Amino acid sequence: MFDVLPAPKARATRGRPVSRYADKTGNSTIGIGLAILRIVGRADGSLTLTEIARRAHMSLGRATRYITSLTRSDYLFQSEETGRIALGPAAFELGMFAMPSVDSSLVTRYFTQRLSRLTGLTSAVCVWDAQGPTVSSVALGAQAHLSGLKAGGPVSLLDHALGQIFIAYEKNDTVEDVLKVQLRKRNRFLGKPQRLMMRDVEALRLAISRAGEAQTWIDDARSLAEIAVPVFDNDGRLAMSIGLIGLTQSRDSVAGKIAARRLNCIAERLWICLDTLSMAHK
Repeated sequence: MFDVLPAPKARATRGRPVSRYADKTGNSTIGIGLAILRIVGRADGSLTLTEIARRAHMSLGRATRYITSLTRSDYLFQSEETGRIALGPAAFELGMFAMPSVDSSLVTRYFTQRLSRLTGLTSAVCVWDAQGPTVSSVALGAQAHLSGLKAGGPVSLLDHALGQIFIAYEKNDTVEDVLKVQLRKRNRFLGKPQRLMMRDVEALRLAISRAGEAQTWIDDARSLAEIAVPVFDNDGRLAMSIGLIGLTQSRDSVAGKIAARRLNCIAERLWICLDTLSMAHK
């Protein structure tokens, strides 16, 4: 599955030509066709051929060949009057077949695995349940044995970026009660200079809200770096947090521009899928 269409690789000068997509296994033509379907499906309304080619980063002629094939198979529909292109009946049919077997846990599990493959880091989704912030899905990266995150396990509101998202975006009595309990436990054996006060929590809440993300660095024996962002529901309320975890020595790879961009992209796609599921099940 392509998030961005790859640039063609140069052909070999002798012998059998190398694949233009040598870093991909399987049939890349199918992957590119699916990427075009995703572009059309995400659009607000129909698109012109030129718009699709530009968003897919390909020439007009190359885009035309893919769109013609997808139109013939009814996955795309092109208006005879305007020439604009939208999803076709075969795409709707495929979605209807898939919908009954898809739930939010399956969607989050898919996206954590996708994010971990893209970055090489451990990725996790955290939701709020009866025990507070809890890991609902985790895909292990290269330093998996160090993260300590397990599906169904609790997450600290104070020490994990995944938990801090709830401090910033889910301010209610339930969160505040759990926060006070965790704050007391955290400060119990610390000297006064190391203790966290509510004014520190408020400053943290403001900083995360402004940045749109939370970052933590744990300097114990594990030396972990973590970055997390919020995922909202259709009503604009916090549904979950999603994040990346790795070693602090790879801090740039955890919180760097590429990883952060992929994290935000996955969070947006996760929101779209969960929103669609919510509307379909109403």
